[in-house]
Amino acid sequence: MRKLAMVMAAASTVFFAASAALADPQYGGAMGGPGGRSGAGPGGEPSLQTERHDDKPEITARKAYASGLKALNKAKSYLEQAEQEKNPDKKDNALAKANDSYYKALDWFTAALGSKGDMVEAWNGAGYVHLHIGAYGEALDDYNHDLKLNPDDLDAVANRAEACLQLGRLDDVRLAYMDLFNHARDRADQLMRSMQRWLADRRTDSQGFKPAQLDAFQQWIDERLKAAGV
Repeated sequence: MRKLAMVMAAASTVFFAASAALADPQYGGAMGGPGGRSGAGPGGEPSLQTERHDDKPEITARKAYASGLKALNKAKSYLEQAEQEKNPDKKDNALAKANDSYYKALDWFTAALGSKGDMVEAWNGAGYVHLHIGAYGEALDDYNHDLKLNPDDLDAVANRAEACLQLGRLDDVRLAYMDLFNHARDRADQLMRSMQRWLADRRTDSQGFKPAQLDAFQQWIDERLKAAGV
């Protein structure tokens, strides 16, 4: 139940801001098998334990990454179902399935990195999953690896900023926003909406932030909105 609660909390804070990443061509629109199970996974998909070990690391990593994408897209589908579901029991069931798919995807991305540690797409995928299950510190670490390998990955810049926001690393968020504002305006706008929601939440529950800190962040947001012509 704790994992389910994590998904529900994370989905409410970062789902709309980060879900655009799934539409990115690099995510391909697929994913699948669970760790810790033998034989085929759901729908006849291979499990981690049935992957061939005689393939070259590059091929093994690509296979695992493709399975991870399948599971990730299933998680997205279940979350969308939960968003639209009116029946509480069915909503909880969809969220539980999303949670399961997220962890399957994470297993596959981890397997891909085990075969090819410099696979930037797998670091990005792992970061995306960690972000959505509320494991913000892990997401930050994943995106740091991603950006070390590919400093121009603006998707990673945007999602890393979402993780930093939840961790209260506001200076990092400001820097990321300016980078995105200059190079990916749509992602900057998404991040701005996340910052506004975060600030509204902190006004209700400060989580250790002092009023002066929140006021300063509000002033910075207002200045950026004015500069953006909003």
